[in-house]
Parts: sequence; structure tokens; C-alpha cells
Amino acid sequence: MSRIRSRDTKPEILIRRALFARGYRYRLHDRKLPGRPDIVFPGRRTPDAGR
Repeated sequence: MSRIRSRDTKPEILIRRALFARGYRYRLHDRKLPGRPDIVFPGRRTPDAGR
């Protein structure tokens, strides 16, 4: 069961709508990152992003 990957689940869509309404722009399921996270903010960097 752990290998089954869900996309566009109801909670995920609710979060995405709220983020978009507040002006946050994001990418979905970025293949360049390990684990392919659901939501990626490409313009935002964390202090230790390059480590």
C-alpha cells in the first residue's frame, strides 16, 4: 500500500485553492526534487536550501 501514490486528493486541493487565493504561486509534483513533493514554491528559498 505504501507504493500507491495519491494525487489531487480533496485535502490537497483545498490547500492549493487557499494558497492560490492568497497570491502564492507554486508548482505541483516537481520531479527535480527527491520524493516529488506535492507543492513546491520555486521562488522561495530556505536559509539552508543549498546544503
